[in-house]
Amino acid sequence: MLRQMEFLPCFALMAVLCLRPLSDILASKETAGEKLRRFGSLARPFVLVLAISAALYAVNEYAWSREPWSVYHEFDKVRVAYSDYGRPAYDAMPEAYDALGLSETDVQLLYDSDYFDPGVFSAETMQAISDARDALFPRPSIGECVGLFLDKAIPGFFVNLHVYGFLLILVLWLAAGEHKLRDLLVVACEGALFAAAYLYLIWRGRYLVDRVDLGLLLAAASVLALTLEREKLRREKMLTVLVLLLAVGTSHYLMRDWYRSAPAEDKSETRAAYERILKDTDHVYLAKLDAVTDGLWSPFEPYPQGYWDRIVLLGGFDCLHPTIMDNLALYGVENPYRDCVGNSKVYLIEDNIDLTLQYIHEHYDPDARAKLVEPLSSETGMGIYRILK
Repeated sequence: MLRQMEFLPCFALMAVLCLRPLSDILASKETAGEKLRRFGSLARPFVLVLAISAALYAVNEYAWSREPWSVYHEFDKVRVAYSDYGRPAYDAMPEAYDALGLSETDVQLLYDSDYFDPGVFSAETMQAISDARDALFPRPSIGECVGLFLDKAIPGFFVNLHVYGFLLILVLWLAAGEHKLRDLLVVACEGALFAAAYLYLIWRGRYLVDRVDLGLLLAAASVLALTLEREKLRREKMLTVLVLLLAVGTSHYLMRDWYRSAPAEDKSETRAAYERILKDTDHVYLAKLDAVTDGLWSPFEPYPQGYWDRIVLLGGFDCLHPTIMDNLALYGVENPYRDCVGNSKVYLIEDNIDLTLQYIHEHYDPDARAKLVEPLSSETGMGIYRILK
């Protein structure tokens, strides 16, 4: 599930809150007209949020529909369909890959997400791969989805750790929440909607993904938090303080010791290596995804000047982005794998130079060879290469 498409299930999870005032309206002895007026007032903010969201989505789609952004947008959609819903190895469907003219070398680059080659990995090719995958590996049945939810998803929540924040709110709700019949029905509906949304994710093959789980769990936790009873909270002061402290501690642990944006270990040497690279203003560095280190700077630290201009990833959402393409053009690059050969302005940051050379030999230059760039490679501890003719 795409992050922007997670809005609707999260909206549905939070919209369950309207069941409480709705039950009050239906149980009241007011006239039908008064009930209708109150229902309109209740529904107005929900309708307004949906209308604003639809308008923003339409504006966003229009912005992406114009050149040169439309080319990137179309490629990115098929890239996501391939990357996020299963990347079959060559042995899994060799006939399909052979029919598309893709070798084992090509598929290995695809599997590693290093597919920044519009000549070989076009939008049409990526879409054809996804279509072949979906035809060869049918989606699970409802019974299989339920089995995966019970056997794999629920235990997996405790690996991704976000569920602990939700459980803290649940403990607080059990102690200080409203437990009338209507409130229990709201929680039951919340649980049913969450299960339905997650069964859909399992059916789509996009489950136990940290950012997706976090959005759904936050939506569910917000419903519990908004059904807490003020008087009970006042009586449960020690429990409330304990839950808040545990929540802060859990958040700190996630951000510092686990989550990729702010790792705990000392990476000062790696940061210094990247800063050394960025002192070189004469070259652009094409980097394999697995060859670069993620999370060197926290969300509260600025990246060094030139980081996003002179270090270009060979995969992910950078591929065909107009800003990236304009920047690459300054170094004479339109197709990274093709135009790095014999280009003195282009260096590769590599973790598997043999695979890259094999790919270049198969598609562009059978005589190409790699030369380790020294002393830069030794100074940074990275595999930095120049591709010679």
